[in-house]
Amino acid sequence: MAKGLRDAQGQPIRCSAETFDYSYSYYQCQRNASIIRNGKPYCGTHDPVRRAEKRKARDEAWDARYRHEEELRTQRKAEFVRRIAGIRVLPEDEFEKAIAALVDEIISAGCSWYK
Repeated sequence: MAKGLRDAQGQPIRCSAETFDYSYSYYQCQRNASIIRNGKPYCGTHDPVRRAEKRKARDEAWDARYRHEEELRTQRKAEFVRRIAGIRVLPEDEFEKAIAALVDEIISAGCSWYK
């Protein structure tokens, strides 16, 4: 016997999720249901619990990546601020050269302080 849910006559029960094709026409999912959630049959792809778990894992991975990038940006900004503070004590002719070099480095690194 094939796996999946069956009705009283032995016919497979289809997933109740609505999906759409590339022409944006909505239709009922063509897969056979394998689980019932909140009184509705769902296939493995459209199971609300499974989808929520996958979404949570994806969001956590994205948040971790964003936090890491934000931390790197903060460190880079602090380094540039520290270097600017050190440049301020230079004589005027060296000051302009040092600032120009630092600006070139910031631009080449693709850094933006207001990101």
